[in-house]
Amino acid sequence: MYHAAFWVAFAANLLVVSSNALTFRFAELVNFLGGTEGLAGLTVSVATFGAVAARFKIGEAIDRLGVRKVWAACSALGVSGALTLAAAGPLAEALPQDAGPALAWLGERLPIFLGRLLFTVGLAGQFGCSLVHIQNIVPASRRTEAIATFGSSGFLGMMTGTILGDVIFYHAVGTNRYVALFGASAVCGVCYLLFTLYLTRGARHAAPTERASSFALLRRYWPGPVTLVGGAMGLGFAVSTVFLTRFATARGLPGIFPFFMGYAISAFTFRVLTRHWSQKVGRHRMIDFGLAGQMVGFLCLPLVSEGWHLVPPAILVGFGHALLFPAVVSLGTETFPLRYRGTASTLILGFFDLGMLICAPLLGGMVDLGVAYGLSGGTEFVPMFVGAALLVGGIGVYYHFAAGRREDVDVLAEAEKRGELHGVAERSAHPAGAAPPTGRFEPIGPRSEHAAREPIVAGR
Repeated sequence: MYHAAFWVAFAANLLVVSSNALTFRFAELVNFLGGTEGLAGLTVSVATFGAVAARFKIGEAIDRLGVRKVWAACSALGVSGALTLAAAGPLAEALPQDAGPALAWLGERLPIFLGRLLFTVGLAGQFGCSLVHIQNIVPASRRTEAIATFGSSGFLGMMTGTILGDVIFYHAVGTNRYVALFGASAVCGVCYLLFTLYLTRGARHAAPTERASSFALLRRYWPGPVTLVGGAMGLGFAVSTVFLTRFATARGLPGIFPFFMGYAISAFTFRVLTRHWSQKVGRHRMIDFGLAGQMVGFLCLPLVSEGWHLVPPAILVGFGHALLFPAVVSLGTETFPLRYRGTASTLILGFFDLGMLICAPLLGGMVDLGVAYGLSGGTEFVPMFVGAALLVGGIGVYYHFAAGRREDVDVLAEAEKRGELHGVAERSAHPAGAAPPTGRFEPIGPRSEHAAREPIVAGR
């Protein structure tokens, strides 16, 4: 499974996550241009809404056109968005002093809305395409493990991008600070585009004979309660990638590097240590443990008063991410036939975006409410952290009772392979909306000669 193509894709993913990590200072850019935390949250929500809407078409396009074309187009969108954000500061400075409200909005607000929208839609497509690609080149029986190992490159990218972002932020001043930050993000995006073109050279694609919209497929193969867990992950991304930097600034901390360093090291370590848990512990238990880790991590953030205090919550949140991502993606795509792998992958990631879309303005509003009540020095963020923890905990309790006690086909399949069970397909509980096994097999698409075939239906 771990052949050259896998490791090239691993390196490419490191680049795109580094590009994304360089945008973690987005809320600082909004503040620099005279905006509030609420505006930052609104901007993120508008962009995320665009990404959610785009994912329906991105998934259909992958199934119809193949990964290569869609991957390249989304990479170009991401680069365009980063360049637009890099230009936001200079455009605002170029406005005349007597500019009217309309001209001021065009010069100060439009670039951040447009840039964030382009970048977020591009990133949504990049992650969706990369997941489809990596699942297509590995054996079907090790799909969850492959997602876990491949995703660990993102933690290295998060660490790399955050370090570079902190260096730029504290050595550049004024407009140049944001030009350098988002310009570096664009450079990473260009390099990523070149990697994707190399990875998909010579790729051939056979479009499915049946044409169905993403909405129809989602209704037909509804993944179930795991979609709420995807939303909880989106909430977590909003906390850590949008508002944490403003919290650190309000507390007078030197930067967010300790958090993302701890987050990345923790997540990478636990991802490696738990890469076989889907077959031994089960994906439902992984979700239980992952949500618990994120909830406790958020509750620890209000206690931070020094830079190194960010490390313990980072370890907990990183542990949660390490377990949640492969489990959610694997369970969320399992109910879809393989010929719709592109749609399935982009839709389950869309629930991450939906969580951020709904929660970012709510979290930003909580911070603004704290400010309105006279809280300052970072205490205005405490209601937001507590509220985020309660939401994640509530989703965890619901998931455990709604789906978490079902048998996991990954665990049953591993037991059968060891000779401990027989007739796994008959005994496993299929998620709602999944058709019973038909016994038919079909190729996934371009893959290595060792990649396994697997049933069209849920449950592998």
